Amino acid sequence: MALANSAIVITPQARQFFTQIMETTLLMTRQLANPVPKLLLFVVVGWSALLFLSFGLLATFNPVSVAAEALGSLAVASAVFMILEFSQPYSGMFRISPVGVDNLISVIGH
Repeated sequence: MALANSAIVITPQARQFFTQIMETTLLMTRQLANPVPKLLLFVVVGWSALLFLSFGLLATFNPVSVAAEALGSLAVASAVFMILEFSQPYSGMFRISPVGVDNLISVIGH
């Protein structure tokens, strides 16, 4: 009987520890995770470099080909920037509100 009473007394403390662990885990996930694999960036940059190199070698030098190269490189650079920017949703130029995750943490805590 004494063991059952001590388990009831420990339960609020265990819930508090569980809540702290969950808050810490979610915070670490939100702040430290980088979901963009380096291989993805390597492949995107490598393919674009190969495409622009082959296009530059085969095209004649005129204003249209230079403009096409510049616009293409700008498009690839923008795509890489967007991949990196959206991999960190709570910081950077494009942010989402962390209110939903904060509400989840408060619900788990209760």
